[in-house]
Amino acid sequence: MLTRLIGVITGAAVLAGAGCAAPRAPVTPGIVKVVAGENMWGNIVAQLGGSHVQVTSILSSPAADPHLYESDVASAVAGWPGRGW
Repeated sequence: MLTRLIGVITGAAVLAGAGCAAPRAPVTPGIVKVVAGENMWGNIVAQLGGSHVQVTSILSSPAADPHLYESDVASAVAGWPGRGW
């Protein structure tokens, strides 16, 4: 009886949490979305993944110094699953 009650409570919590989740962008089968901090890493991922990856690089200029970078809302949205693309 206790095990069944715990199962019902757990199931209700999962369903309640799923209802509060943010809406996600449509999923494209076979495509892995990758957010790279620097263009160099994004380029490597694009070469390895080919048509199976969609890469977004936060710092796309090779002249940019990653040590001077300060995060902003746009970068956070790009890295949030199902949001920035």
